Amino acid sequence: MSQVILAEPIELSYLSPGDQVFVSRRGRVCFSGTVEELSSKLEVVWIRESEMGERKLFCPPEYVFHRTDNSPRRQPGPAPQI
Repeated sequence: MSQVILAEPIELSYLSPGDQVFVSRRGRVCFSGTVEELSSKLEVVWIRESEMGERKLFCPPEYVFHRTDNSPRRQPGPAPQI
């Protein structure tokens, strides 16, 4: 799933459950799906892949998040504490 990333990277505080995102590592997209859960305190994001339903845990800064055009733009706010 390597492709050029067009969207600007976004910080964890801008993500919310339900957001459609691409996840990149070293400039390459490695995963895409829907944000299910996140915790700014633990700096982790659970994302469920759209096609196969696989769920993965991602931790910044190794992974960078990019919102797709399908997700609304939100103001940063505190993420739920897990």
